[in-house]
Amino acid sequence: MKQKNILSKEAYAEKVKVLGKKINDDFIQLGAELIKDKDFSISKLADKIKNNEINVSDQNIIDFLYDLTEKKIDIDNPKYKKN
Repeated sequence: MKQKNILSKEAYAEKVKVLGKKINDDFIQLGAELIKDKDFSISKLADKIKNNEINVSDQNIIDFLYDLTEKKIDIDNPKYKKN
């Protein structure tokens, strides 16, 4: 019988923490490029959308938010698989 690879709560929490930091770092860089500001934050992105500096129907913002959502789902629900 094949044994499942089960992590302890502590090991799982550390794995999620490391993965979460990498995703955040990656998306901070992508977000900075998107809003053309090296100090990216979600509130700056929201302000640019609110002030019509970024159009919500722009494919770049759609791709950014979609990719971010997928990565966050990977952390929150690692068993979730796209069909």
